[in-house]
Amino acid sequence: MDKNLITDENWKLLYRSYGNQAERSKFWLNISRYCQFGVLAISLLITFRDDFEITLTLIASIIAIFSFVAIIRSDYLKQESQNIQRKFEFYDGLGWDISPEEKSDLYLLLSNKITNSIQNEDAEPYFASTKPQSHRRLLENLIESVWWSNRLANRSAFYLSLFTGGVIILSIIALIVALQNVRNQFVAQAVSQIVVTTLLFVFSAGYARTTLGFVRLHNKSQKIQTKATRMIKSANVLDHNVIILLHEYQILRATSADLPSFVWKQMQTRLNKIWKKTMSDYNY
Repeated sequence: MDKNLITDENWKLLYRSYGNQAERSKFWLNISRYCQFGVLAISLLITFRDDFEITLTLIASIIAIFSFVAIIRSDYLKQESQNIQRKFEFYDGLGWDISPEEKSDLYLLLSNKITNSIQNEDAEPYFASTKPQSHRRLLENLIESVWWSNRLANRSAFYLSLFTGGVIILSIIALIVALQNVRNQFVAQAVSQIVVTTLLFVFSAGYARTTLGFVRLHNKSQKIQTKATRMIKSANVLDHNVIILLHEYQILRATSADLPSFVWKQMQTRLNKIWKKTMSDYNY
C-alpha cells in the first residue's frame, strides 16, 4: 500500500462531499447559461418571425423562469460546497473533527457508488504539505490554495474578457456598419435590434460582471499569498493570524464566481509541475 494514500474515512467523506456539491453546482449553473443562450436565440428569431411572436415569447418566458430556478439551485449547492470545503480545510490542517450528525448528513448527499468508494478505497492527498496537523500545515495548505486560485482566475479572466470584449466590439461594429451602409430601413432596424439584444444579454447574463470578478479573485489571491508567504518565513507564526488569513481567503472564494472546470483541466498538468518547483523554493 502507498504510504501517501489517505485512509481516514472522515477526510475522504469531506473531500468527496465537497467535490460532489461543487460539481452539482456547476451543472445547474451550466443549465442556467444554456437557458440564457436559448432566450437570446429566441429573441433574435422573433426579429425575423413576427407570425410566431406570441408563441416564441411564451417559450422564451418559460425558459427564462427555468434559468432563474437553475441559478438559485446552483447558488444553494455552491453555498453547501463552500461550507463543506471550509470544514475540510480545518480538518486537514488542524484536525478539527466533524460530529456524527454532520457525518450522517454528508453521507446523505452522496450516491451509493461514492459512499462505497469512500469506505473501500484510499484517496490521493489533496494538499502537498507533509507537515503534521498544525497551524504550520494549515498555512502551507492556504499558500497552495491561493497559488492555484491566482493562476486559474487569471486565465479564466483572460478567456472571458476575450469573449465579452469580442461580442461587444463586434456588436458595435455591426451596428455602425448597418446604420451607415444599409439602405433598407427594415434590415437596418433588424440589425440594430439584434445588436442591442446581444449587448443586453452580455451584461444582464453577468458575463461582464463575472470577468471583473475573476480579476478581483486574481488580485486578492495574490495579496493573500504575499501575506501568507511573509508569515510562513517569519520565525514566530501566531496561530490566530493564520486562521484570520484563511477566513479572508474563504470569504473571497465564497463571494467569487466558480472557476470554469475546463480551465482547471487545461492547466492542471503544467501547474502541478510548477507547484512542485515552488514548494522547493518555500522549503516545504
